[in-house]
Amino acid sequence: MSFRKVAVAASAVVAGVALFAAPATAEPALVECSPDLVCVYDGYNLTGEIYMFGLSDLNYADDAFASGLSVNDRSSSVWNRSGQHINFYVHGGANIGDLCFRLEPYGSRNNLGGEGCDNSVSSHYPAGL
Repeated sequence: MSFRKVAVAASAVVAGVALFAAPATAEPALVECSPDLVCVYDGYNLTGEIYMFGLSDLNYADDAFASGLSVNDRSSSVWNRSGQHINFYVHGGANIGDLCFRLEPYGSRNNLGGEGCDNSVSSHYPAGL
């Protein structure tokens, strides 16, 4: 077999393998949190389903993502688009729950596991009120 035929055959094999290679997976798209709101996401890094709150909600059990799943104990990341510090609580409402963390104005937490409260946030309330 000539060198030219070997080169053409090798090119065909490489092209055939490229056709069956797995496509690269894209990162989930970030869903923008509206200004002046507090948003929780069911995925890490501000991805997945989003629920947009006002400055306070003392009981997430009454709130549901678009899928119908409860927001309560199902948040993995949060974004505070307000100009206030926001306290996030676990194990019930702000009056009976335990403070998990305080989020600075315009701040976010991409992984609530680092705060010790992944999938356990139940409410939030502005700090100092």
